[in-house]
Amino acid sequence: MRRSVVLGAGLGALTAFPAAAGRPAPPGTLPGTLIIAPDRVVTGAVNGQPARFRMQANGTSTLVLNPDAAARLGLRGGWIKVGAKVGPVLVRGQTAVTRYAVVGHDQRKRVGWFERPTAPGFDGDLGPASVPHPVVVFQFRPPVAGERPVVLPLADMGLRGLGTSLTIGGQTIFVTWALDRRDSVATAAAGAVLAPSLGGQFVGAPGRATFAFGVERPVRRLRLDRPLALGPLRLDAIQVRTADYGNVSAIPVADSDPGEIVVTGSRKSGKALYALQIGTEAMAGCSSLVFDKPRRQIILHCR
Repeated sequence: MRRSVVLGAGLGALTAFPAAAGRPAPPGTLPGTLIIAPDRVVTGAVNGQPARFRMQANGTSTLVLNPDAAARLGLRGGWIKVGAKVGPVLVRGQTAVTRYAVVGHDQRKRVGWFERPTAPGFDGDLGPASVPHPVVVFQFRPPVAGERPVVLPLADMGLRGLGTSLTIGGQTIFVTWALDRRDSVATAAAGAVLAPSLGGQFVGAPGRATFAFGVERPVRRLRLDRPLALGPLRLDAIQVRTADYGNVSAIPVADSDPGEIVVTGSRKSGKALYALQIGTEAMAGCSSLVFDKPRRQIILHCR
């Protein structure tokens, strides 16, 4: 009997192993620590054959390969089928159990691949939860004077990977880091919570942004009168996915004519998902992002 599992791709990718640069931990660092260089390229092997991955801070808990890489590596889909939903778009996929190695650590685990590529230019995507290393360090630049470490609680969201959480207006929002994206992005449900709590209004014209598997979805900029604080990070504006995972009809639009009817997304689209991805602009003052799995901590080193 075949088993099918549909996974919500949320804000970014249902993909787990975006090809990234990894190197052995330098002397003096914690044993088992995986250091991810700024290019986030990680070399490894699948089925005994060389492979090149991209490491994503918001990667899922399993290695996700491109379909051409899965074919080249000799993988055959098993009885467990998967699907990733990006807004209303369902991307179908397959899984298989295989052995793969990442920077000196080998494991046998179920991996996945989809009908669309997840990591163009690489063989697949990895995430902190999909590698056996207990500590994963994303190194953005050398540390500078005045930096301090800030510890956040690590939240394990299963197949959706690792992140942290914050509570606003009585609602918990799952937070991850999207290092391929400049702007921070929230789902409709998260935006609808942030707006009244932080004095948020939509500004500018609606636009579109590209998410997992190259799927484009509508977004709009939400300006916050009171910045959203997450440890040392301060966000005074975010992009909101206006048609995905919630309803944004209650969010006001700045400078709109009181007599004008403004439609920003009146229909709830899919099950409400309270999620926020932090982009690189908000991380400009940080030298590293650390996932310490045994201690269940995320550590930001920022000035």
